[in-house]
Amino acid sequence: MPEGNLHYYVEKLARQLFDTTNMFDTSRPIIVGTFLPAETLVVNDSDKLTSYGIQIQESLSTLLTQAGLYVVEYKALSKIKIRPNSDVMLSRDADELDSLVNADFMLTGTYIQRESSLIVNVRLINISNKKVVAAATDYIPINSMWNHSKISMRNQQLHRSEY
Repeated sequence: MPEGNLHYYVEKLARQLFDTTNMFDTSRPIIVGTFLPAETLVVNDSDKLTSYGIQIQESLSTLLTQAGLYVVEYKALSKIKIRPNSDVMLSRDADELDSLVNADFMLTGTYIQRESSLIVNVRLINISNKKVVAAATDYIPINSMWNHSKISMRNQQLHRSEY
C-alpha cells in the first residue's frame, strides 16, 4: 500500500495499538466507533474533517476483520431495504438498529487538526469496566485522502488547492 494513502496510516496506527496489548483474546467481540474531534467530541455537518473520522473507523473495521478479530457491525439492519437504485443494509438511524449490541470491547478515538496533519488517538476500551486496555497516537497527513492536484472533486464539489 503506498505511503500517503489514509489506509496506510490507519494500518500503522492499528499495529501500534495492538503492540501495546497483552495477550488480547481476538475471539471477544469488538465494535468500532467513529473518530471525533477531541475538542468537542461532536461532529458538525460543516466540519471538513468528518470524512476522516468516518474513514478511520471504516479502515479500522476492515483491518481488524482481516487480522481475524471478531468485529461486530452494529449499524447492520435486521431487514434489507430494497430501493430502486440500491439495497440498503446499514443505517445510522438509531430507531432502525438493535438497541443492544453484543460486544466486550469498543475501539474509538479522537483527532486534533494541526497545520498539515491530524493527531489521531485510538483507544481499545473494555466495555464492562471502561478500562483502556490499549492505546496509540500517530500523525496522519491532511492530504492523505486526496491527491496533490491543484483542482479536484470531493463530495460533488470542485476544490482548488493553494497555488
